[in-house]
Amino acid sequence: MKPHVCLPLAILIGISAARAATMTDRFADRPRISGSSETLNADTTLATIEAGENRDMHGGNSARTTWAEWVAPANGWVTIDAGGSFRYGIFAVYSGSSIADLKTAARGTYTGSQTPAFARFPVTAGDAYQIALDGNYSGSHGIGRLNIHLDPGVTPDSEVGADGFAGRRTLKGHDAYGIANNYPATAEPFQPNHGGYRDVWWEWTAPSTGTATIDTLECDLDTLLTVYSGSPAGSPPWDELDMVAQNDNVPNSKSSRVTFQTEAGRTYQIKVAGNYSGSRGNIVLRLSLKTNSAPAAVPGTNHFIHRPDLAGTKAAGVACNTYATADPFEPVQYSEYGRSVWWRWVAPADGEVVIDTEGSEFDTTLRIFQGEDIEDLTQVAAGDDVQGAKWSRAAIQAVKGRAYQIRVDSDSGWGNIVLHLARTAAPEIDVVHTKKIRLVDGRGTLNFGKVRKGRRSAVRMITVRNTGDAALKGILLRSDGTGARHFRVGRLPKTALAPGQSMSFTVRFQPKAKGRMKAALRIHSNDRDESPFDIQIAGNGR
Repeated sequence: MKPHVCLPLAILIGISAARAATMTDRFADRPRISGSSETLNADTTLATIEAGENRDMHGGNSARTTWAEWVAPANGWVTIDAGGSFRYGIFAVYSGSSIADLKTAARGTYTGSQTPAFARFPVTAGDAYQIALDGNYSGSHGIGRLNIHLDPGVTPDSEVGADGFAGRRTLKGHDAYGIANNYPATAEPFQPNHGGYRDVWWEWTAPSTGTATIDTLECDLDTLLTVYSGSPAGSPPWDELDMVAQNDNVPNSKSSRVTFQTEAGRTYQIKVAGNYSGSRGNIVLRLSLKTNSAPAAVPGTNHFIHRPDLAGTKAAGVACNTYATADPFEPVQYSEYGRSVWWRWVAPADGEVVIDTEGSEFDTTLRIFQGEDIEDLTQVAAGDDVQGAKWSRAAIQAVKGRAYQIRVDSDSGWGNIVLHLARTAAPEIDVVHTKKIRLVDGRGTLNFGKVRKGRRSAVRMITVRNTGDAALKGILLRSDGTGARHFRVGRLPKTALAPGQSMSFTVRFQPKAKGRMKAALRIHSNDRDESPFDIQIAGNGR
C-alpha cells in the first residue's frame, strides 16, 4: 500500500483555483470566465468562421475558430499559452464586445519550435478580453487548450491601441499602459511617411506639466515610436499634427523610448509602428509622467505660418525635425539642411534673453529674426556650437512688446529638439514717493510747494524697491543743479537690495532765498537701463 502524501496548502489552493471551460464555435455562445488561473478547452475540428470574421484575422488561415471571454479580476500581467494544443495552434486576444468592434490586444503565434504559442501583457481589472483559438494554416485543427495565468499587481490601467487614427483609444493619468498587436494594422490614405509599418495609435492629454517618458521596452518586435501634438477633430488629421519626438532603438535594444517636457492640458497622439515591413508582433506601450516646476514645453511647427507662441520670461519648446522641410522664401544660411522648426515669442519686458538648444539630439543651428512675414525677416542673432558642444545658444537684447521669430535647423543630422528661453536675471529699480505714486525715470517733477525762507517744508519720503530677480547693487544718491543747496537729502540705510526688498529716505526743502528752486536727484545703481534714475525736485521760497 502506497503511503498517503499530504500536499502543501498552497498547491491545494492552486489546484482548486484552476478551472476549465469549453470554447465555442459561435462568438455569441462563448463562455465567460473570470479568474486569476483559468483553463480553456476547445476542439477546432468542426469549427467555422462567422460573419465579420475572415480567414487570417487571428494570425492564421485555418477558418476554424473557437471563442471565449475572460474578464480580468485585477490589474496585473497576464500570460496566455497554447500548451497542450494541436501543434500549430495559435490564438488572438481582443477588446470589444462584438466581432464588428474588436481591437487586437495580443496574439500568440506558433514559432516553429517546441514552445507553444504564448503572449504576456498588462490588463486592467474589470476589462473583458475576447479570445479566439485558431490554426496556423488551413489544415491545422484539433484538440486545443489555452492556459490563463494572472500575476496581480499595482500596475497602471491599460488601453488597447487602434489600427487607424480615428479609432484611437485614450490613455489617462500620470501612468498608463497601451497594448496592441500590429499584425493586422495598415497605413491610412495620405498618411505622411514618417517611417515604420503597420502603425497603432493612442491619445493622451497631459494632466500636469512635467517630464513624460514613453517606451516600448516590453514589445516583442522592432518598434518605431512617434509622438505628435494636436487633437484634430477632422479627418484626415495629418496637417494638424506637429511631431514632438521620435525614437527607433534605444542602445542595445530593438525597443524605443522618448522623453520630453509636457504642457498641462495639451493633447498628444502616440504612434507605434514596426521599424521595417516584416516587423510585427505584440506591443506594450508604457507611459510615465513626472511632474516638475520647469516651464511647459510648447511644440514647434515645421511651417512658419503655423508657428506657436512661447510666453513669459522663461519658456521652453519641444519638437522633432526628422521629416521637417524648409518653407518657400525661408531665409537660408550656409550649412543648414532645410529641416527647420519655428516658434514665435513676444518680449513681455526689456532685458537680455538667452535662447539655447541644450539637450537636443543632433548638431543644431539657432537663428532669431524680427518681422512677421517670412519674406521680410531680419536676423538679429544666431548661434551654433557652444564650446565644442553640438547644441546652440544665442542672446538678444529684447524690447518689450516686440515679436521675435525663433528657428532651429540642422547643422548635421536631425532628430529631437529641446529649446530653452530665459530672460537673464537682472535688477529692476522702482521708486515711489510719500503718496505711493510711482515715479518715472526722467519724467515729471516732485513739488514741495511754497515755503518761507529759513523754514522747513513738509518731508517727502521716497522709497526705492527692487522688483527684479537679481540684486540691486551700488545704490548711491546724488543731487545737482542750481537749486541743489536748498534741498536736504537724507542718507540711504544700505547700498544693496535683494529681489523684493525696499528702503526709504527723506528729502526736505529748506529755501535760503526767495524764488523758484530746482534740482535733480539722481539714484545710481546697477540697473541696466535706469542708472541713474533721475527725479526732478522743485519748490518756491518766499
